[in-house]
Amino acid sequence: MNDFIYDGSFDGFLCAAGKALVLPGSRVVPRGSQPRDLFSQTVEVPTDDDAAARMRRRIGTVAGADELDTMLLVHSSAAPERHDLLLSHIRLTFRAGRSVAAEISRPGVLAVRRIRDRVSLEMARFLGFVRLRRVGGRLYYARVRPDADIVGLVGPHFAERFPDQVLLIHDEARGIAFWSDGPRRGIVDLSEMPRDLAARLSMDCDGEIEELWRTYFERIANPERRNPRLQRRLMPARYWDALVEQPAGRVG
Repeated sequence: MNDFIYDGSFDGFLCAAGKALVLPGSRVVPRGSQPRDLFSQTVEVPTDDDAAARMRRRIGTVAGADELDTMLLVHSSAAPERHDLLLSHIRLTFRAGRSVAAEISRPGVLAVRRIRDRVSLEMARFLGFVRLRRVGGRLYYARVRPDADIVGLVGPHFAERFPDQVLLIHDEARGIAFWSDGPRRGIVDLSEMPRDLAARLSMDCDGEIEELWRTYFERIANPERRNPRLQRRLMPARYWDALVEQPAGRVG
């Protein structure tokens, strides 16, 4: 049995999956994971753009672009079983083709769909929860703590809406950030960010953007229709510390 080790990226997963599919009993695991047992052999699989592109084309041809998007969302989740689920799902996809979408009676397919839906919901929420603060010149910064690894998925939404600004959307839990400056964009590692830079980024230099958010929130609020229970369901408490509508991120 082999454990194919990859770098944590979706393309890296596709490269490792391509190796594991031909060896029954193999696993795909991110770098740093514990070995399954003493007899497992670990094989490092480098991320190869061409190999990943071939897997993308193969999955897209067999099952369609929507199925490939589903796999990307599941891979982005925090579900500990996602690697085993995805590898099994790819095997089934290559056998069933486009009909895999209708195989929800299978526990594995249903689990994949449920994880996909959770990540999709969180992405939709963060399209409304990201709060950009001006920290100097053209640089706008936002800090987030999503459950799933989605900054690279939601970041382009903001880059396209603010093409003249430099954006940095910081996933504090994972120590990474989506950045964009015009047509240039990508993911950067901020896990070892200097403390003075972290403090500067977390501070709104002039408070103008935060004040605009609070003014907007106050103007659209209708006290007669206040519903704290519904508000907490639509805007979970774990996201409040990144909001600026009220002091200390309080909602309600």
